Amino acid sequence: MLSLVVLSAVLAQQPLPTLDELAAEHDLVAITQQIDINYDMVRDFPKEGHGLLRVLIAYKGTERGELIEVREKGLEPFRCYYPDFENEGNRYLVFLNKTDDEQYQGVKPTCQLPLLVTADNAYALLYPVAGVAVDSSLASRQTYADPAAYLMMDDLTHEWIDQQLEAGYIRVEDDHDYALGPERVIYTQGIDVTSLRGLLFPDSSDQ
Repeated sequence: MLSLVVLSAVLAQQPLPTLDELAAEHDLVAITQQIDINYDMVRDFPKEGHGLLRVLIAYKGTERGELIEVREKGLEPFRCYYPDFENEGNRYLVFLNKTDDEQYQGVKPTCQLPLLVTADNAYALLYPVAGVAVDSSLASRQTYADPAAYLMMDDLTHEWIDQQLEAGYIRVEDDHDYALGPERVIYTQGIDVTSLRGLLFPDSSDQ
């Protein structure tokens, strides 16, 4: 059997999966909100535990309002640990598989694809979509009103900022209040949540 390290290297050489391919390969597909995390830590990194999610929109293998426990163990970068948070938990499109003990597991990045709240109080899947092949024509400019859409420039490399600005995926925040901290950038592109069901299940309207 291939080791996880070798398997990851093999997978890295393959084309990125599409949303419908991911939906077909996983037991649970949903838009969720992070409710809680409980991880054992080692040197500020999670090594084992679970994240708790609430289903907001169910696409496959779950129902709206269901609580989903995502178990994880290990220190590899693809392990599905959810970030710490304050106030409201982040929202994600998740692709998960059920374990023998009725819990769930996933693999980064597809176990936590970010959804952000827009200025008109809708959801949009952040574009580019990490680890997924998505046609750029599906994305449109978004005005986000979500704390998760903002990134501190001090936490980013100049190279990354320049690349993202040139591609039009971020913009520098207007009229920044330096009393609130360092200058920030904000994401600008996303895929309207109303189009996701058709992208996940293009051959069926029954999911």
